Amino acid sequence: MSSFNIGDFNNFLSQANNLITCDETCQRNKKENALRESVLDAENNLATAPSQVEASNKEYIIYTKGAAVYSQGVEERFTTEAQANSQRFSRDFITATENTITSINTYEGLLNNVSNVEDYYNSLIEQNKTMTIELKKKFSDVVTNDRKTFYENQKIESLYFYYKILLFFYFIACVSLAVSIIVRPSDIGRKTKIVMLIAFIVYPFVCTRLFLLLGTLYDNIVSLLPKNVYKNPDITYSPNQE
Repeated sequence: MSSFNIGDFNNFLSQANNLITCDETCQRNKKENALRESVLDAENNLATAPSQVEASNKEYIIYTKGAAVYSQGVEERFTTEAQANSQRFSRDFITATENTITSINTYEGLLNNVSNVEDYYNSLIEQNKTMTIELKKKFSDVVTNDRKTFYENQKIESLYFYYKILLFFYFIACVSLAVSIIVRPSDIGRKTKIVMLIAFIVYPFVCTRLFLLLGTLYDNIVSLLPKNVYKNPDITYSPNQE
């Protein structure tokens, strides 16, 4: 036969009383609040744990080794931390300096490129202006040349009209000469008259080339003659010329 436990009976009565006075929702809220407070207490203990550890360590070292040893340890720790921070700051500073130099060089390169692009753009503008002026000149020259060609064609047509008139009179002259050779008696022999008639007929077709040949011969002969520098002031004498 088991013995009766008054403590368990009291707990049972307490739980029964709680169930009567606080329903399931109330019990859930109480449990939630208890867990929240537990979390807050744990976070508070975690936040204050380093200081508590430091205080406990301080008391232990001072009690076992003395305050001088503790002070020396604190100084060495702070010195090590300071050196580590100094090295980290130095590395960060060097890295920042290198990045700054790289950024400056990049900026200078971009600025140089922008300057070159601007110069090229300005040169293109000047080239466009020059080409526009040249195009206008070309257009003006074309218009002028067309106008000249039109007037030249008019002159050529006019000359060709006079050429046909002169050729007509020349043909009449040739026919007249041929008739006079046949009909009119003369002291000149028939062969001589025929040669004269042939020369008279052929003359219009060879006169242009004949005059061009004579002009070319005249220019060649004049170029071979010694030049008078006093009559040609544009020609300068050089001692090296023989």
